[in-house]
Amino acid sequence: MGPSELAPLLHRIERLERRNRLLTGALLALPLLALAGWKTADDTLRVKRLEIVDDRNVPLVVLSPDRLNEGGMITLRDRDGEKRGWWQAGPGTSSLTLNSSGPDGVGDSTLGLTVSPKTSALALLSKGGASLNAEMHEDKPKLEMNDTKGRGLFVAPAR
Repeated sequence: MGPSELAPLLHRIERLERRNRLLTGALLALPLLALAGWKTADDTLRVKRLEIVDDRNVPLVVLSPDRLNEGGMITLRDRDGEKRGWWQAGPGTSSLTLNSSGPDGVGDSTLGLTVSPKTSALALLSKGGASLNAEMHEDKPKLEMNDTKGRGLFVAPAR
């Protein structure tokens, strides 16, 4: 092998040695950088909003502050992103709502529960608009039923 054939080979060896020194330096520096940024694990994860999404990035479960930043809220959505259930808590109050639309997508059936210091209430709304409301306000019960046109069918105690 002549000198003209060795020159490219020597050039390649020098280039590989430089790259090897660079990689060796990086490998030695990496643990030092990791140690410098190392933190002990906390027992608490703190975020302002947490979303659990599906493979299509649709948020199925959301933990967040409520709209007024007075309490927390958990929202459950179906695969299409439609809100199906939510629990909201604020100062002295809490409510749970469940919602389901029919296969034709027209109208919803809803169940709502609410509690506060003076009132507990249950509301059932049918897809067609009929409703049943039961309430306990300051130890005074009330029950109301309405048809799909909003006409009163039953009220107790009577108004």
